[in-house]
Amino acid sequence: MDDQKDQKVVPDWLVEFHGHLCPFLVVGWRMGQEALSRLGVERERDQGLFLFTELGGEALRAQSCFEGGLQAATGCTAGKGTLRRLDFGKVAAVLAQPGAVAVRIALRPEVCDELAQADYAAERRQGKQASAVSRAAIADTVGRVARKSAEELFSFERFSVVHFTPEVANPARIRCASCGEYVFEHDAVTRGGHVLCRPCAGHPAAV
Repeated sequence: MDDQKDQKVVPDWLVEFHGHLCPFLVVGWRMGQEALSRLGVERERDQGLFLFTELGGEALRAQSCFEGGLQAATGCTAGKGTLRRLDFGKVAAVLAQPGAVAVRIALRPEVCDELAQADYAAERRQGKQASAVSRAAIADTVGRVARKSAEELFSFERFSVVHFTPEVANPARIRCASCGEYVFEHDAVTRGGHVLCRPCAGHPAAV
């Protein structure tokens, strides 16, 4: 097995950005590349494609690393507002062109079972952080993902028309009457005749 070749299945900049190399980062990268290929489109530079990931949830999960690979491969990111998270608890995603076509890609159950039984998963269950897992265990699982064909890794479903129109926010801003910070009008709340940001209006704190 050529460990060096297997680990190059994702670019160095992605590992640097994500913080570590792991099997689900590679799963997401390959999933994103397959989605682009099957739609016949290039990596998104603006806001023409939307990515819906299905893992969801706020709890920390090892599998959520696949979202980092997906964003990197497709160019659909949280920062551009083109990433949406669906709380389905599945290692799957839909890449869509609004009003046009979409493809859903899901990691096959047998691959999930295989990765769960590998040494990498065993070390993680022992409490090791992903970056502290042994190089041999990382190379093994990354190699397994790298060497499988797309059909061995994923199941695919194509949709001919997507009835989804992204909302475009009003760019107008207003200052909160309480804290004085700017808030987009779309997100402001009126209380007692005063325009307030949501925290000052009594909405739950972000953290």
